[in-house]
Amino acid sequence: RNPRLILGNLPYIRDGEDTYVTQSLACMRYVGRKLNIMPDGATDVVLCEMVEQEVLDLKTKMTEACYSPYQSHTPGVSLETEGKHDFHFLRKRFSGRLKSRIGLLQDLIRDEYLIGDQPLYVDFIMYEFMDQFHAFAPEAFD
Repeated sequence: RNPRLILGNLPYIRDGEDTYVTQSLACMRYVGRKLNIMPDGATDVVLCEMVEQEVLDLKTKMTEACYSPYQSHTPGVSLETEGKHDFHFLRKRFSGRLKSRIGLLQDLIRDEYLIGDQPLYVDFIMYEFMDQFHAFAPEAFD
């Protein structure tokens, strides 16, 4: 274990001799600051943070569907119960939520990217996960 990696996990960034950054979102923000692709102004900062969290909330919902309770059965609950313990039900529910959120996210995009004509750190997060969401639930993008 590297003592400079405070949380000791991947991904991580080493910048020089003394700077180590772990955690995906912290790495994205760090790179954003280094490349000057962070939002300016309170309104843009808040918008980027809200979009970032919305995308991460959707990622959590997709993860819950992928790692369904079938794999970690809750004692006393029948596996045959449709809904809470059914992958196809969870995937369909995620797809419906994703479809409703895609429109909201599209409405927020001001130009080619979220804030304008230049990408910000949050655009990379959004496009990365939209690609994963599309692979998992392509019907939500129709």
